[in-house]
Amino acid sequence: MCALVDAELTKKYVNKKKNTTYVKVYKRLTVDNNKLLAPFMYTEYKPGINKSNSRAKLQTKNSAEINRGIHVYPNKEDASRRVRGWEVIVEMKAKISDLICLGSCDEAVFRKVELSQKEYDRALKQ
Repeated sequence: MCALVDAELTKKYVNKKKNTTYVKVYKRLTVDNNKLLAPFMYTEYKPGINKSNSRAKLQTKNSAEINRGIHVYPNKEDASRRVRGWEVIVEMKAKISDLICLGSCDEAVFRKVELSQKEYDRALKQ
């Protein structure tokens, strides 16, 4: 997945969440051999903090293309619209300070996200 930065949407989101430390986000993952994997990069997600390889800071210029980072959806409805039959939607939390951008395709990109043990176990049982 690749995100095209929507500067206005990113700024609005940050302003709306300025008094919030953590936000709920939703990730589409595939269950394979009792592991949760990102559908495109096959990165394994485990309980606890999952870090990306991105060092990017908050992006506020339109059209920047963001490849690195953890691509998630800021709400469950957007994730549900894009989930494919073999994928599960997993709820995670992310620090607003780890936000890189909101993209033009209803997605957000963070440097790291946190997956709870309870949510991890739930996703593996689906």
